Amino acid sequence: MGKCNFNPQWLNTTDANGFKVSDWGRNNGSEGEMFCNICQKAVNIECGHGAVQQHAAGANHKKLCSTILATSQKRLQPNSSSNVTCFNPRDAAAKAEILWVIKMVNEDWSFSSATDGIKDLFSVMFGEIPKGFSLSNTKAHYIVTDALGPYFKKKHAGRFRYPVLRIRLR
Repeated sequence: MGKCNFNPQWLNTTDANGFKVSDWGRNNGSEGEMFCNICQKAVNIECGHGAVQQHAAGANHKKLCSTILATSQKRLQPNSSSNVTCFNPRDAAAKAEILWVIKMVNEDWSFSSATDGIKDLFSVMFGEIPKGFSLSNTKAHYIVTDALGPYFKKKHAGRFRYPVLRIRLR
């Protein structure tokens, strides 16, 4: 039986802990090995993709992943202007939910018609949506009344009686 080399498609798979392999692993250029960014060590992959999954199932790797890759953990992410920003995956989901709710309000769509199956639709349209994104009729209502409502009421206090929500999405 021959040795197995790194296959870039492995990075698109999900490990037993629910994390994408690309979140923690990368090709280190060495035949028969990949590098685990979480454990900071080379992983022998001569036995194929099973070795990647076996490494992910290790107690030390699981413990480190639950701390480092947790959705509340902030991460550094490069942006278009060659700077690095601090990014929280949970913030990305909340931002996507809020922007969609603002669009719903702007277009005068009903909550149920604009939220039913939206996660599945976005997943098909965009491939990967932020982890933690979920939007139901009830959640959309909450975002408008309890999250956005007080903000706009305070911002527009005394200017006009019924503030109109007009926000340009970029």
